[in-house]
Amino acid sequence: MNRNVALAIWAAAMPLAAQVQTCSGSQDFFGPYVFVAQRAIPDPAAPATVEAPPPNTYSNTAMGQIARGAVSAQPFAITGRFVSDGLGNLLAGPPDSETLTVRVGAYTINGDCTMSVTLVDGFRSGLDLLGDPLPGSRSSWQGILQNRGDEATFVQTGAVKGAVLQLFRPQFAANCSQTTLSGVHGLLATGLQMGTTEMPAIQPLALMGRILAENGQFKLDLSGMESKQPDRQFTGSYRVEADCTGSGELAWADQKLKINFVLVRNGVLLGGFRRAELRFAFQDTARIGTGVAR
Repeated sequence: MNRNVALAIWAAAMPLAAQVQTCSGSQDFFGPYVFVAQRAIPDPAAPATVEAPPPNTYSNTAMGQIARGAVSAQPFAITGRFVSDGLGNLLAGPPDSETLTVRVGAYTINGDCTMSVTLVDGFRSGLDLLGDPLPGSRSSWQGILQNRGDEATFVQTGAVKGAVLQLFRPQFAANCSQTTLSGVHGLLATGLQMGTTEMPAIQPLALMGRILAENGQFKLDLSGMESKQPDRQFTGSYRVEADCTGSGELAWADQKLKINFVLVRNGVLLGGFRRAELRFAFQDTARIGTGVAR
């Protein structure tokens, strides 16, 4: 090969090589994370013997809910938080707790930033990640660290599949408040409308519109009322916790939808400030799904 041609190929390849993300170990995954986990549709290939244990098998925490959702072959949608200690352990706390000291998982990171994660409901009495957890409480995931450790995406492995776990950096490490969620956002959600006696078939669900968040309320946006689609607005209320998780209710027409959410760093940049992005999940007897508002 001509020397000049070889040098040109090498020079062209250098910028790509410089952009390849590599990881050096557990310390590349460190600090607080919030998550959204879901299975969008039932897993038709799950063994017939796989059944979700009764609800009281699990703790009343986000980790308990994800443990139950992971073992079931049915759709689910959950939000929550935990902390990585940078040494291969995941820690969590009960609702409204400022201390995250309960071991709920373990992880390993490869040099190409692929990862393996094991999650358990560490809040159940007698449950030990290194011992013999209660049947159905352990779930395994494989994925990849993204955006230099600010995000990660996993898929569930094992007898039951089809679940996805997305991790994000919270808007702040602590001290989120009602004002952390504010302003006008465009909202999109997808999921399932569960069957009823009158209409047993499961139907796809899609929601799209605008929210104006202000001091714990989703209000009508007056500028939006002048648009050609004035009905694309949600009202309701919300509550933001200090750890950047929260809950709320969206209302439109004659319908209401309860949501749980996390506030993450991926929001729109306004001047020198990046507004929080809302990632949410909803799950009741009628609807299951997830969405985002930016």
